[in-house]
Amino acid sequence: MKRKEFEQKKAELRKRLENAKDEELEEIRREAEELENVNIEEESENHDDQGVDQRSLLRATVERLEKRSASLSDVKEIKRNNIDKEEEKRISEKAEELRAGKAIKLSTGIEKRAVTVSGSGVLVPARTKREIADSYDKPSSLVDRLNVVPMDGGESYDVPFEKTIGEGGITKEGEAATTAEPTFDHVATNKVKVTAYAEVSEEVEKLPDADYLTRVQQSVTKALKKKIGKMVITGSESDDPKSFNGIYNTPTKVITGNDDVSIASIDADTLNTIVFALGSDEETEDEAILILNKADLEEFAKVKDADGKFTYKITRNKGTGKISYQNGSAEVEYVINSACNSLTKASTEDTKTMIYGALENFELPVFSEIEVKVSDDYKFKEGMKCIKATVMVGGTVSKYNGFVRVLKLQSV
Repeated sequence: MKRKEFEQKKAELRKRLENAKDEELEEIRREAEELENVNIEEESENHDDQGVDQRSLLRATVERLEKRSASLSDVKEIKRNNIDKEEEKRISEKAEELRAGKAIKLSTGIEKRAVTVSGSGVLVPARTKREIADSYDKPSSLVDRLNVVPMDGGESYDVPFEKTIGEGGITKEGEAATTAEPTFDHVATNKVKVTAYAEVSEEVEKLPDADYLTRVQQSVTKALKKKIGKMVITGSESDDPKSFNGIYNTPTKVITGNDDVSIASIDADTLNTIVFALGSDEETEDEAILILNKADLEEFAKVKDADGKFTYKITRNKGTGKISYQNGSAEVEYVINSACNSLTKASTEDTKTMIYGALENFELPVFSEIEVKVSDDYKFKEGMKCIKATVMVGGTVSKYNGFVRVLKLQSV
């Protein structure tokens, strides 16, 4: 290569080096090495020394390129480390909040799940979805619609109710007026303690993204709500007549059972039969609601007339909705509660199944606010955080024959 050409290429490399991007450095270094090894045609006796000097300059250029490349790699590594440290700091702060057990303000609208959550059953990839999807296992909305009576610090709750009113009569002159006194009675309910308990391992507590600890705290309160919803139907399963009385086991002085309806299966007349069974001889209820098992709701949806058309129209909004006839007549609101026995599945005669009545006719005295406690002491050695929710409640039907119960009738 001629000296002049050599000088031009060297100048070009230097110029490119000054403005080079990171991805161009490797190519410039390679060209500089090739240029260093070319043969230069000299024009005088001093050119050998000049060639040596020029090659020394090229080697220096290559070294500068390698140093710059190494420097850029260091910068990238520093940036990467800084990002990792910031992420580590964020994770650490989140874990610290969970360890501190920051209280979550909970209303009396209770929530559930009494189950131990361990780290082995939870997937923790490099990134975890922050929101935890709800399960289908939710408490019935029935409890939210009851007549809640605050009774902080009380021991029992006595509910008076009117049973009958008298009827006037024709009175002749000088005779005593016809007696028409109303009759009254009362029913009492004592408090019962409802609890829910769960444990969270320290591995789950320290998860960086999804807030499992908060979800479990909310979940145990849902457990209370689910149990109370069941007791509204079946009671506390206690022999004490003053315990939590469900609609199924309400004392006969409150629900005589005379208006209960016996049905063998759900057909085109079922809804009308239930609706007109509630109330006195001179009135029907317009604010009543049908409490039923999901299996019975499905059976209503399957009923067809002689022409193969569906008899009932059903609207759905998760656990509630309305049942009505396609062509008019009765329309009622319903709420699903799994504690109700299913008429469709019941095998024993007189099994209590669906319930119809106004929910305001069931009173739920609350003797204490819901209390949620988190403890590190009980299972400190195992590294478990223990969560317990507690509430004191009572329950009873507060209106004479305020509900109609549907009994299973055996088919002939």
